[in-house]
Amino acid sequence: HFRKSKEKMKGMDLIMKKLKEELKYGKKGITLISLVVTIIVLIILASVTINVLFGENGLITMAQKAKNEYEEAAKNEEQVLAGMFGKNFADYNGQLRVAGTDLVNQYGEKFQLKGFSMPSSISTYSNNVNFSYYLNNESIDSLKQWGTNIIRLGLTINELKLNNEELKEDLYNTIDLLIEKDMYILIVFWNSEDITENISLAKLYFEELANRYKDIPNIIYEIANEPANEWDEIKDYSNTLISTIRNITQNNIIIIPNRDADTNPNIVVLEELSDQKNIMVSFHMYVANGLREERITNIETAIQSNIPIFVTEWGTNSTVKDGFSEEFTNAFVEIMNKYNLSWCNYHLGDYNFRVGYETGLKDNYLGIVKHHEWNNSLDDNILTESGKYIKSVIQSNSNVNNNYAIMIERDDSIAFWQDDYRNLITSIEFKKEKDIPENALIYWDISFINTGKVYAYILQENEEYKLYIISDYTINFPITCGSVYSIGLFQDFSNLKEIIFNNVKTSNVIDCYKMFYNCSNLEKIVGLENFDTSSVQWMGDMFLNCTNLTSINTTGWDVSRVSTMINMFAGCESLTNIAGIENWNTDNLQNMNFMFQQTYSLYADNGELDLRNWNVENVESMQLTFAWCGAKNINISNWNMSNVKNIFRMFRTTDSNLENLYMNNVTLNIDIIENYEELFPHIKDTANIYVANEEIAKFIKARLEEYSLTANVYYGSESNWIEFNSEN
Repeated sequence: HFRKSKEKMKGMDLIMKKLKEELKYGKKGITLISLVVTIIVLIILASVTINVLFGENGLITMAQKAKNEYEEAAKNEEQVLAGMFGKNFADYNGQLRVAGTDLVNQYGEKFQLKGFSMPSSISTYSNNVNFSYYLNNESIDSLKQWGTNIIRLGLTINELKLNNEELKEDLYNTIDLLIEKDMYILIVFWNSEDITENISLAKLYFEELANRYKDIPNIIYEIANEPANEWDEIKDYSNTLISTIRNITQNNIIIIPNRDADTNPNIVVLEELSDQKNIMVSFHMYVANGLREERITNIETAIQSNIPIFVTEWGTNSTVKDGFSEEFTNAFVEIMNKYNLSWCNYHLGDYNFRVGYETGLKDNYLGIVKHHEWNNSLDDNILTESGKYIKSVIQSNSNVNNNYAIMIERDDSIAFWQDDYRNLITSIEFKKEKDIPENALIYWDISFINTGKVYAYILQENEEYKLYIISDYTINFPITCGSVYSIGLFQDFSNLKEIIFNNVKTSNVIDCYKMFYNCSNLEKIVGLENFDTSSVQWMGDMFLNCTNLTSINTTGWDVSRVSTMINMFAGCESLTNIAGIENWNTDNLQNMNFMFQQTYSLYADNGELDLRNWNVENVESMQLTFAWCGAKNINISNWNMSNVKNIFRMFRTTDSNLENLYMNNVTLNIDIIENYEELFPHIKDTANIYVANEEIAKFIKARLEEYSLTANVYYGSESNWIEFNSEN
């Protein structure tokens, strides 16, 4: 009986094997129910035990296992087929979700969205075009060929208040088309800086959107853009909007804002949100002036705190000037790849709309297409330099060229900035070099993001300690080489005598505050004239107390964006000349207090401190600007000082060398001057002061007489100078 049962069971195994094959390949004609009925009949005939039916390897168990294997095989086959034709897009990835700090698709695979943001208002585009002008069948297909899988767009507060149904319909039609094209859509609310002011409008906006696109996996919601609020207000706003959306749809990703133009995701406390499921935090970056260690640290701190980040807006350029920065862009793309951050590049279009500034008409800007040259095919010949770069990054699955070198910001706890080394160094030289010599006393990797690209080492030669900073590539200086709140890049190198700048690039530097401050033994700076200062906004204290420095060459410097030069050359007691200073464009200069204070040797022997072409119309204070300056001749003849309120000790000196002060065409608003004490104390009696008119001459003469000084004051013009006599 046992032998017969065993033979029958062997026959059953063959049947089961055949059934599994049929199920796996989808053959019809048998169902699980009919299979079970057949098995039960056979069991009765074979007198098989209940354990054979329901045991671990029983017939029912094996039948269910065969069914599960078939379903899993079908699912895997569907996934493979979908992935072959659309792995970047929504039809394959489906409903996205947050897993830890990663964005993952419906299969649990890590996923990175890469696409573009449209500007904050469609009205900023040229010719009053709408969304569908830029996003239509042809253009979306072009973008998809690159690999683009997400578009960020939305309406502003003003657009919503106007309740423009035509614009809203165009927005919805564009979103519908993007959904049809298997793209993801990040719908943003372009709010004001104070998000608490328009919370009711935001609720209505997202309520309408959520109802219209309920449970559609393509949709992601960004509930605010760059608020000026602190976390407590951001938290309350976010909780309100999260509840509004979650009451309608449960699974779509929601992105909340943070502080300081969305650069501080690390301040977010997810546990304080009403719903933490599928919540991400925005991050914004304009690399040319924003890629600083502090902001990268903010990203890393957030990631370590399990805060998922979405880079909803970033640009390859700067918020303060035109121009594409490939090295710093490469570095940021590496950061996004490292942490699997999804992103939207700013902006999709051909209009010269620059973040942080009003619209302009320059060639290079934040758009991916050249100004007024949009074509739905998006051919390379119409793309900007930035557009070509972003296209290549998307096409190559975000691989970037890492052949670049950026130097880290100053950190006194590491490298040659440590006290033990900084106080020994007598010279610094930047140069193109690959290998560190064997006799190096010590060396450090001082690369920013891309390690192994910039090294520093010290060589000892007798009593001299020479620091070399080297790379096989051009060394980009950090964006901040100093700050009013921190320490300058070369500040307090007490024994430093010489710096040689070769193989360096400074075009991204925005802050030179205290850059060479307190280098009291510094005698020579080679290569300073090659600095690209076109992005610099702050030069305060830059050479302060460089007491042994004899000359500074600024020939070719572009200081048109610099707002403060406070104390810039103050305390440079041995400085005899500043080459190129007479050609500076100072249109944005606001603060020049103490600028030339205690420059005892500056043009003291001959020549002239010629600043006549400077624009100082935005300056309100010139306190001690030329105090103790040794120049024999100072020419500020064309200055517009109509906004200056403070000229306290402007030309103060104890042993004046001044012979001629040219203020010929100076505009001075005497009525608004609040502080003019000690304007000319100790000026010698033979000095000549030339002013524009009798009113100013009278004001100047009165300041002299306060200290019983008898310098000569003239008004009029070079062809007809009239000496002012207060008795007349």
